[in-house]
Amino acid sequence: MLKYYGITMKSILSLPELAGSKLLGGADGLHKLVTNVNVMEVPDILPWIKRGDFILTTGYAIKDDIEAQKSLIPQLAKQGAAGLAIKAQRYIETIPLYMIETANNLSFPLLQLPVEINFSNVISAVLSQLVNRQASFLEHSVTVHQQFTDLILNGGQLDQIALALADLIKAYVNLEDQLNLRSVIHPANIPVEVCDFFANTNTTAVKNSRSDSNRYYHHYLSLAGREVDSIVLPVVIEGKQYGWVKAVSMNQYFSAYELLTLERVCSIVALDILRQYNVTQVEIKYKAEFLSQLLISSDYDEKDFIDRARAFNWDLTASYATLLIEVMPEPKTNMPETVGQVEQDVKTAAALLIDSYCREQRLKYFLVNNDDGLVLFIEANTNKAKQKNSIDKFMHNIRLLMGNWQLTAGIGGSYKGYKGIKRSYREAKVALEL
Repeated sequence: MLKYYGITMKSILSLPELAGSKLLGGADGLHKLVTNVNVMEVPDILPWIKRGDFILTTGYAIKDDIEAQKSLIPQLAKQGAAGLAIKAQRYIETIPLYMIETANNLSFPLLQLPVEINFSNVISAVLSQLVNRQASFLEHSVTVHQQFTDLILNGGQLDQIALALADLIKAYVNLEDQLNLRSVIHPANIPVEVCDFFANTNTTAVKNSRSDSNRYYHHYLSLAGREVDSIVLPVVIEGKQYGWVKAVSMNQYFSAYELLTLERVCSIVALDILRQYNVTQVEIKYKAEFLSQLLISSDYDEKDFIDRARAFNWDLTASYATLLIEVMPEPKTNMPETVGQVEQDVKTAAALLIDSYCREQRLKYFLVNNDDGLVLFIEANTNKAKQKNSIDKFMHNIRLLMGNWQLTAGIGGSYKGYKGIKRSYREAKVALEL
């Protein structure tokens, strides 16, 4: 967002220190942002020109070189300069028509300064505006960052972040965590078109939108016969994208301050994604260790394990059938050193998908991610035929969720209680190995 620290050429023209200046050409480029002021009094200044420079000159370096006069504006435009101001009637009597025409063709602001203007006053005035604007942005940035950091430190999660962001920028907000398969929209009652935009951002919307920088995408939506503004920012962690921050403003276009707010929230969302992932990994470890202990335990440990299982909300007294699921990523030419991590990430993602599906279907189950694969214990149906049909349907739907991932499953019989769980697990493991 550093480019928003600049001020437009149009704003510079309105400064009192430039009173009497004339815009000779390039009016279509007055939106260009100035981030610095430079003075040209030597012909070889181009290597020192930076993007966003506002160039001041008396024209002395090119006063007798027509070719240099003709090529100056195209070269400055190519370097990314924001505009050129020439103090005429000193070394160049009048600014040539061909420079004005070039400025118009390239939408490059060309100003003529009165001879009495002092460069130092202009430079001081422009830099003061830039410093004030930068200070304002930095203050806003620190305030936003502190607000959302405090939210995270006080236990706020993705839904609280979305609520605070929506209230702050007065817009519809969608925060998406692709690593932990979470998505939050606030407020919940949003127009269908906005909901569709949020749902399709990952594919259609971003590809058809205009990238205003390397960090975000700008897209205009037509809702109820009027144009509304939307911004999409990827959440990137160590060079890899793990989510999205999306916003749609119904009443106004996003300002630079709101864009800055959205960018700062991206880093907060990244922290929450990593935190949730670490919590998930710890839970996976504890559940896997508990299941391993249960499977090798003696019968006299039954009561102890039934009591301990309640900490995970597992009821070991019910009847369960075991599904031992092995899931692998679709075949790709991965480097050997990354294959193990990819497989682990796929297992974690698959576990989240299966867990989400089971909750949506209101199944009674518990799920463990261990070295053998994903272990899913589903409450058994007393009718064997119905149970087989329900498990077949379940596996069909899980395969659809997995997409192109390779999925193999071993299924154990349904048995009651602590001993039944261990028996069903052994059967599922043998079936998977076969």
